[in-house]
Amino acid sequence: METRDTANSTHPFERAGLGLAPFVYTGMTYETYQACHGAPVQPGTSCDYCGQGIMYVCHIVAADGRKFKVGSDCVAKTHMEARILTKVERDRKAAEKTAKTARLVERLTIARAKYDADPAYLSDQPHPSEWHASNGKTLRDYVAWLLNAGDTGKTKACRIIERGTVTPLTDKRPGSPIY
Repeated sequence: METRDTANSTHPFERAGLGLAPFVYTGMTYETYQACHGAPVQPGTSCDYCGQGIMYVCHIVAADGRKFKVGSDCVAKTHMEARILTKVERDRKAAEKTAKTARLVERLTIARAKYDADPAYLSDQPHPSEWHASNGKTLRDYVAWLLNAGDTGKTKACRIIERGTVTPLTDKRPGSPIY
């Protein structure tokens, strides 16, 4: 005789007594509560599954016709497959981020080698900020500052080192400068 692990095969909403699977998301409303004028705005209701206070109320209908409400985090449990897809999506994004970081590190290594090889590189050009340029700062000073910034600043520094200038280019949108 086959035994069934009911804890894993039963839908979480069924285990909570909210109705029978399958469950269907029917829409969302925004509900808040404010005790009086000037008081902080608070969640207007709570999730029927976890009890958390919620403002974004997702309405669900069970197969047996029961209606209940859950928050935006618990709505992912409406379809068990949605949780699996969410994990796959998170893993895909993590892999993309790792690859992007690796490309930036490689690009930075090449740019830094070019930058460090010539101490006068970019020193003949003024700082892109008028105020810093008037105080004797150069494009090399700006790049040195960018190389200690976050990923966006480091990417910008790579572009400047690769081009040898801070001359703005325009991207596909008219009037959008990229440095």
